Amino acid sequence: MRLRGQLLGVGPQRGSGVGLAAATRIVQAGLGKPILAHSAGRAYSFAIHSVRTSSGRRELGHTKRGRFSKDIAVPEKCASCERPLDYPIVCLHCHRLHAGNKEIDHFQLFGLPRGYRLDLDDLRQKFLSISRNIHPDLFVSSSQEMQAVALRLSSQLNEAYETLRDPFRRAEYLLQTSGGKSAADDKSVPDGLLSQMLTVREQIEEAKRGGSDDAIAPLRQEILAQREQIAGRIAELAGRLTQSTDQTTLDELRKQLNAAKYVNSLLAQF
Repeated sequence: MRLRGQLLGVGPQRGSGVGLAAATRIVQAGLGKPILAHSAGRAYSFAIHSVRTSSGRRELGHTKRGRFSKDIAVPEKCASCERPLDYPIVCLHCHRLHAGNKEIDHFQLFGLPRGYRLDLDDLRQKFLSISRNIHPDLFVSSSQEMQAVALRLSSQLNEAYETLRDPFRRAEYLLQTSGGKSAADDKSVPDGLLSQMLTVREQIEEAKRGGSDDAIAPLRQEILAQREQIAGRIAELAGRLTQSTDQTTLDELRKQLNAAKYVNSLLAQF
């Protein structure tokens, strides 16, 4: 089994040990046992996690060079209390923070399977459960190292939550972490969309100049229907990415997401 050093557990712990810098060097060297490190009068627990383990460890995905990867694994148990970890960044039993890998996949951060379809109520409950244990306000009396970890984990959690709760951002995340192109790299849209949007935009401006609400309302409904159709197509394509990441699917999803941006921009005019 090959090991790679990774700061895993961070939290106040009684005891004595080596300095923080030395502890970090030991972790990076690949020693497999948790160690203690003192800093500013407090002790911290660190551990490393293994890479590409064959058994006994839970695989966690992370984004490597823009793509989803499953070559990172962390222990299933907390490095401090040894109870099972519900989430990879904090132990809900002893409240120890687990710094882990900064590029852990958003879905795995919440203990969710990677996929487009989500239960948003469940996602919110998981978000609140984790937030209550890692919020930076809980660590105002801790060392600077601890505060920095809490701040970073909280930011990471918020970004993951805001991405997954929005269907368009969720699809965009799945696309780019599956190897698809960004909107900056590929600006293509479905055939006929641009001319349609230009026509509707002109109709909106004309209706506004005439002060006719009766003329504007049906235009808005037309655009809403268009967005609903695009959203359905995005859901269909994004849903395929957990099974296949063929280039045709990736390219078509990119087009539909670009189309959604045009439509949302047009809706903002009403």
